[in-house]
Amino acid sequence: MVCPGFMSGAVGGFPLMAVLGLGFTALFWLGLAALVIWVVRTLVDGRQAGSEQPMDVPKRRFAAGEIGQAEFEEARRTLLERGAS
Repeated sequence: MVCPGFMSGAVGGFPLMAVLGLGFTALFWLGLAALVIWVVRTLVDGRQAGSEQPMDVPKRRFAAGEIGQAEFEEARRTLLERGAS
């Protein structure tokens, strides 16, 4: 049995509560998606804030034996001239 007031407020016989329910469900899922995106972006930006300095790259490569002392000195000189630390 359908309640007599169930269809009241409906336009063209379509229940208003169904429209509101779909709208709030969509808002919930959009809000949840936005929250997940915000959390991921915040975590990624936080990691990038602590990333290595320009001078750390030649130091690491020299320590690993990827570049020789001459290349390291040249990179160090270039970075110091540019004001990178």
